[in-house]
Amino acid sequence: MKPTETFIRTIGQMLEAEAGKDALFAEKLKNGKKSMEECCRHILSEVRKSGFSGFADEEILGMAKHYWD
Repeated sequence: MKPTETFIRTIGQMLEAEAGKDALFAEKLKNGKKSMEECCRHILSEVRKSGFSGFADEEILGMAKHYWD
């Protein structure tokens, strides 16, 4: 599954906001071995595996942060 550029940009903005509040997470976000596109693919994969079709922003953000952990 390929995420849209809008989705990638939105997730990136959400994660940057989190990094502004959490210095430890900010360091994880700098990991050069991971990418925002791959993070979004991870989210889409988790959504598909769940069998559900509706998620709160906080749930999606949690999936994104889990990828960077």
